[in-house]
Amino acid sequence: MQKQFLSLFPNYIEPTIKVSVHGIPKSYTEKLHMYVVEARFLIGKTPGAVDLARFARLDTLEKIDPSIKHRRIPAEQAAPQVDPSSTYNRHPNRRWCEAPGSLCIESRYPLEGKLPVGIRLANKLEEGGKKISEFMEFQTEIRVLPPEEIDRAGLTKLTSLEAPITGVLEQTIFSVNQVMQFGKLLAILQEHPADPNRTVATVFMALAVETDVLERKKEFENVPVLRNLIPAQVLMGKSSFNSGNSISAGLPDYVRNRIRAIADLIER
Repeated sequence: MQKQFLSLFPNYIEPTIKVSVHGIPKSYTEKLHMYVVEARFLIGKTPGAVDLARFARLDTLEKIDPSIKHRRIPAEQAAPQVDPSSTYNRHPNRRWCEAPGSLCIESRYPLEGKLPVGIRLANKLEEGGKKISEFMEFQTEIRVLPPEEIDRAGLTKLTSLEAPITGVLEQTIFSVNQVMQFGKLLAILQEHPADPNRTVATVFMALAVETDVLERKKEFENVPVLRNLIPAQVLMGKSSFNSGNSISAGLPDYVRNRIRAIADLIER
């Protein structure tokens, strides 16, 4: 059920990447590690009083994480539609950002704390290799699912809560400049089984991290100042380079803080 609902789109498979090695074209399947979080919280409101639509507005997104800056973009600027190198992230049934009521945004997050300094040093050591960027840039489609698109039976299995579904918010990250291949946030509202004045919210967040990023460590192990810049440690928030409350804090803190912010805004 998670694979069906938390992938970039149903039936998503890991992409085949085409590269050139010494002038010889080659293809390989890019392996992904999935980081999946599930959280559940109670809302002290009836389902009809919860306004999910405001989460598809820029002003609300900026309150969730002020360190990430967003700008609205038209569907024509969605990377999978215009960039040949990311066509494998195209939705097979429609174009990104053309679904009714969807908000399409491009977001930029400058890495914080000691990470930019460490990245500059790492890039100097990687002569001729792929450079690490000092910022994360990603494109996202956000929408509240219309009633006719809600798979009520499937989502009830996903939440493992037998109660009517009253609303679904979906945020899909379909283009990322590094580290990840895609991301998905799914917030599902259901009637409280025993209290009509409360709502149960189940939030899933899935991030598809590129496996080769997690496996990179040899180039840093022999440099004392970069020993803690090993990507797997940084992503899991277990490095001295981690800082702040956003992405630079590592995935566990970032996701936890984001879900808390969403819960707080819904409660208000």
